[in-house]
Amino acid sequence: MAAHENRGIRDKYERFVAEWLALSVGPLSPFRSWSSAATYDRDPEAEAVALIAAIRDRCSKLALADSMVPATLIVIEQDAAESGMRQRKLGRLDDARATAARLMTIARRLVREYPDDASSYRVLSEAHNRSRKRLSNS
Repeated sequence: MAAHENRGIRDKYERFVAEWLALSVGPLSPFRSWSSAATYDRDPEAEAVALIAAIRDRCSKLALADSMVPATLIVIEQDAAESGMRQRKLGRLDDARATAARLMTIARRLVREYPDDASSYRVLSEAHNRSRKRLSNS
């Protein structure tokens, strides 16, 4: 098997595992339901820490690389993007702004905890893009 084929398989495996991890912490994600968003909004920084810690804990229990935490948050960021897009299309701009703010809090915490992982900066970049869209729709 060629090296590029191995890389492709490894990337697909990592994506599958990241999606599974994102589902496993779904109740903590502020992008999965209104009730989890309301809980998150009470103390966004603490909830961002709790979300990242829950992913890290699952990775540890499954003997997965620590790099799976930022990879999982890429999946969660995509949930936020879909949620924000639906909210904007429905004219619920306040909800879209709140979604963007929640993502920004999580992304900043992720960069603080994983400053050497490029995926952390990808999530932060997407959070800035969401904030920009949020501002342009004001």
